[in-house]
Amino acid sequence: MSQKEFHALQLQNSREKRQAERDRHALERSRLANRKEGFQRHSPSTNPLEVLETAVGYIPDSKRLHGDAAGEEKAMRDLELAKRQLITEKKRNNCMEREQALQKQRELEYEKEKQKQEARLGSEKKNRGLTGYDIITKQPLDPEQRKLQTYEDQVRAYRGAVRADILYQRGSSTGCNPITGEPLPQRVVVPPKPSPVPSQTNKFY
Repeated sequence: MSQKEFHALQLQNSREKRQAERDRHALERSRLANRKEGFQRHSPSTNPLEVLETAVGYIPDSKRLHGDAAGEEKAMRDLELAKRQLITEKKRNNCMEREQALQKQRELEYEKEKQKQEARLGSEKKNRGLTGYDIITKQPLDPEQRKLQTYEDQVRAYRGAVRADILYQRGSSTGCNPITGEPLPQRVVVPPKPSPVPSQTNKFY
């Protein structure tokens, strides 16, 4: 009787493989390795609170932390000083514009008054007395001034007589007092109108 030969068969699912599949952690790792993206090993960070430089929310310490307190205070003081200077400059510009407008208005008023005075120049009546001499220097007036003064005196007397005659006529048109019936006094004698001096022209007379 011949000795039987035994052949060891290679099973696809060996005992070791089946035991390994029972391990949940190993099973998950094998599934991760068989994924389309491949197996990615996670390298844990030493500090779980540290943000990596490749992260979206990463900010360097130079920007996240303010270590220069004196610089921050100086920046705040400079900002406040700039605000005050801006307000002062704005007030100064407003005052300057207002002063310029007032100065321009004063110049216009001065020019208007100057034109008015120039228009009046030569048309004023001279302030001379009724005496035949200068009351300041006590010197007699020249012949031309005496003629003009005589003419002015005659004009005053003529105007006064005309006004008195007009008042007399308006007082009563009957020639007697309407209350007492007495006749009114004689009418005012109006002198002849004086002729102007040829050498002098005066628009008032």
